[in-house]
Amino acid sequence: VASQLGQLWGNPLFCRCAMAYASANYVNSALQFLWVRVFMQLWDMDKDYCVTSFLIISASSGALGILAASCQKVDRDHAGKLSTLRFVHKAFSGAVLGALVVVVGVMPQLHRPEASSLEQRSLLTTWLGLSLVLVGVTA
Repeated sequence: VASQLGQLWGNPLFCRCAMAYASANYVNSALQFLWVRVFMQLWDMDKDYCVTSFLIISASSGALGILAASCQKVDRDHAGKLSTLRFVHKAFSGAVLGALVVVVGVMPQLHRPEASSLEQRSLLTTWLGLSLVLVGVTA
């Protein structure tokens, strides 16, 4: 077992994948922590509904991100590495776009004097943006 662990730690691909997996889990945990508080405060949602929406959106978006990444062909030559870098760039660009969509969805809620008709649209816009962020991060 010790020699197998030594081989794993000597493999740069394993170490990079382990770091990427840990980073994705860290981001997901941070989102989970903030998700409930933001939606309970800005949209006056019940905690159970907040948690359920997080589970549904993070699971479906994570699955889409993994599906998109699994369709990416990986070759060991220079063109394959360049193709992989382009895919990662597109995935994180999509995550940044999702963050901008979240800002568009949250801003009306931050500046509302009372409940408005925009509440449901801003909620759906925010959920869409968060889905894009999660797809980009998990891809």
